[in-house]
Amino acid sequence: MSEHPGKRRIKTEAPDEEEMVPKKLRKFDESVENAFDIIIVVEKVKFYLSKCHLAQHSPVFKAMFFGSYVEADKKEVELKEMLAQDFQLFLETINGEMCVTDQTVEAILKVADKYQSSTALSRCERFLLKMSMLKTQKKFELACRYMFEEVKLRAVASITSSQELRAVVPEDISTLDDSTMTLLFKKTMELLPSDSQNPFRGSCGTICVHQSQGY
Repeated sequence: MSEHPGKRRIKTEAPDEEEMVPKKLRKFDESVENAFDIIIVVEKVKFYLSKCHLAQHSPVFKAMFFGSYVEADKKEVELKEMLAQDFQLFLETINGEMCVTDQTVEAILKVADKYQSSTALSRCERFLLKMSMLKTQKKFELACRYMFEEVKLRAVASITSSQELRAVVPEDISTLDDSTMTLLFKKTMELLPSDSQNPFRGSCGTICVHQSQGY
């Protein structure tokens, strides 16, 4: 079968699997020599770490290593239900590496939330506020999940159409708290026609007040 003379065949290749994995910015292997006193194992990958440093950035690790848990006396601890690359990113974050990107922020947040790391959570929140190019829908979703109030406010404020608004509202609105529902209601009213054409706009403030007071 002959090709159309006016077209070129363009070879397309699937992205290399290694390119999908974020480049490691810091090593946490045996090369750290005497700088570790605990080995954390995730998906058979060993991370050579400091108990004190982990405890400094996570109350969960503090309780684990300096409390009455069995892990306190262990030299090696396995963490389950987590990807090794996600834990790597979390460690880089609490060590000050510039690893928070649109591609990594959600993975870092999952680990940071699990181990209650205010350092990692704050860095992710700042990234979402100042640098992220994620879609409004994704920012709103992350803001609600991790209670980033300022990120949520800015995400909703950036919505300029009813289509955008529909995109951010989850199918199950019962997952939203009252303040978020009020915020979305106000945005809905803003997107409706002006006062002269919209008989409901004038009641917006009253309804919002009643909703916030539990009426």
